[in-house]
Amino acid sequence: MLKRKTFRSDIRQKMIALSLIPMIIIGLLGSLLIYRAEVSLQRSEHTRLLNVVERLSGEYYRRVHLLFNVIQHKIVEEDEASIKNAFDYAPELVSIIEIDNQGKIRRIYARDQLISQPHALDPHLKRLLEQVRSNPDAQNETVYYSKTQESVLLAYAFRFRDHFYIIQVDPKHFFEQLKYLLQKKELRSIAIIDDKGDYIYSTRDENLSRNTVSFYKDGAYAAAVKNSDPYTVTEFPEHYREGDSFWKGWFDEDNFLSYAHLPDFNWMVVVRDHRDQLDKYLQKILLVGSFLMVLILLVTIISARMMSNRIVKPVEQIIQRINLFAMGSKDFPAMDREKTYPIFENLIESFETMRRKIRAREQKLKAQIQSNDLMQKRLVQQEKMAAMGEMIGNIAHQWRQPLSVISTLATGMKTEKELGILNDKGLINSCTQINNNVQYLSETIEDFRQFIRGDHEKETFDAEELIESLKSLLNVQLKRHEITLETFIEPGLKILGYRNDLLQVLINLVNNAKDAFLEKGEEDRYIAVRMERTEKGAVLIRVLDNGGGIDDAILHRIFEPYFTTKDKSQGTGLGLHMTYRLIVEGMGGTIQARTVTFTYHDRQVKGAEFTIILPEDETSEAPKSA
Repeated sequence: MLKRKTFRSDIRQKMIALSLIPMIIIGLLGSLLIYRAEVSLQRSEHTRLLNVVERLSGEYYRRVHLLFNVIQHKIVEEDEASIKNAFDYAPELVSIIEIDNQGKIRRIYARDQLISQPHALDPHLKRLLEQVRSNPDAQNETVYYSKTQESVLLAYAFRFRDHFYIIQVDPKHFFEQLKYLLQKKELRSIAIIDDKGDYIYSTRDENLSRNTVSFYKDGAYAAAVKNSDPYTVTEFPEHYREGDSFWKGWFDEDNFLSYAHLPDFNWMVVVRDHRDQLDKYLQKILLVGSFLMVLILLVTIISARMMSNRIVKPVEQIIQRINLFAMGSKDFPAMDREKTYPIFENLIESFETMRRKIRAREQKLKAQIQSNDLMQKRLVQQEKMAAMGEMIGNIAHQWRQPLSVISTLATGMKTEKELGILNDKGLINSCTQINNNVQYLSETIEDFRQFIRGDHEKETFDAEELIESLKSLLNVQLKRHEITLETFIEPGLKILGYRNDLLQVLINLVNNAKDAFLEKGEEDRYIAVRMERTEKGAVLIRVLDNGGGIDDAILHRIFEPYFTTKDKSQGTGLGLHMTYRLIVEGMGGTIQARTVTFTYHDRQVKGAEFTIILPEDETSEAPKSA
């Protein structure tokens, strides 16, 4: 038989757990934050070094080019003495080579000597010379490893008269500054890479430039530069090569790499270091954290035992009596003198009273739930009937205009036939319009069914094509009532949404304007529809008329269901309500109405303006116009 856990031990364990778990979480989070701070500090050191190298590079570039310009000026002035003196105040100056138009070396100025004998040019200098030949007005420079000097040289070439001059300097001082940057740092290396990807200099291995090793030979380095931005620290496993020919395996430790461009020289600086220092720092954090955890655990255990003895003991005695009472026992152990038997009896009586009340409430709640279920079923049925009635009313309102158009066209064809003036063109045109309206009626009943069921499917459609459909469906009505319909559509405007719903909205608004014309007797009847995309990507639609506007007293009610100022035989009050639902509930947009005054045909007129905004999420997939 398993030994049951006592209340005392349970509380003790929970106190230990509730004290220790937060400490562990806080400790781990603290260690993580400290470690991340150290990583951030190391990455900041990368960024700082890159900035320092970029600054030193800029200073060195300006110094070298000042030297180039001074020497070029002395060559132009044919001041040979000043040319020789340049070696005294410019220790980085290596040589000045003068080459004739045939590419032969005439003489070489070097420190403490003037060489007049022919000398073969380095292949890098030959390519530089060809660049000057092809573009003599441009400043041409290159960096290469000189086997004669056994160091990297920076060469600058220009043309003066029929001769070419190459000035060479040794960037040794600049490289020594890079070494100095690493003296007090735990970073692994700083490397300078030229525009072709070859090493110019590396604090880790100065032979890389001598052997013309490409930085991008290591695929990991190439990927790090390609897939990250400058000043971004990338972490990746380090390859090691054997014989500079093939990769043999992986080191167990990782590398950090960051880079930046040196735009003056068209070079790139790369900073690399190992993460072993971070690992040591993390080990130190974990060691200290573990020691603190053990110490906290010991303190928590001692505190939990003391608290359980002082607080839990009387509670255990009460729980013991409740369990005995639940099992029907009549023998109860003696309580401490601080706890009396009547208190326990009062507690049991309270439980019994509560049990009876809970049972009575359960019966009452069960009856109420049954009543609510029946009421809910009735409400659902009423809601379905109301929705069906509203749908039928909407269909009746929506079909009125197309049926009127069909009737007008059919009557017109009959009359023309009786008068003998019906021709093929008129017959085809009338039949086409009748067919369009019939198709519209078919689509309308399907759209209303989908709207009630909520199974619309979005589509991307052209705004100009939508307006053409609007004009086609209302053409007869507009002509009969002498209404001018002007449209202003942003070229190439595409809309992602429910085409037929938006078409129905525009038809409702045009019909509303037509009814206003007829009611107020306006003769010069004008409707304008404007569609465009806003800067935020939404679609803005404005429908304007000169039908006299909307009375301010009823403006706030025009979108309510069954609200109309017309006779019941002329309107159902569902047109604008349906328009509101299609825009707000169906498309997630907004629609507002107001009365405006504007100039039309050189006179001030008043009318209603409806503004519709379809949000970006309804139209964002549609391509924006240029």
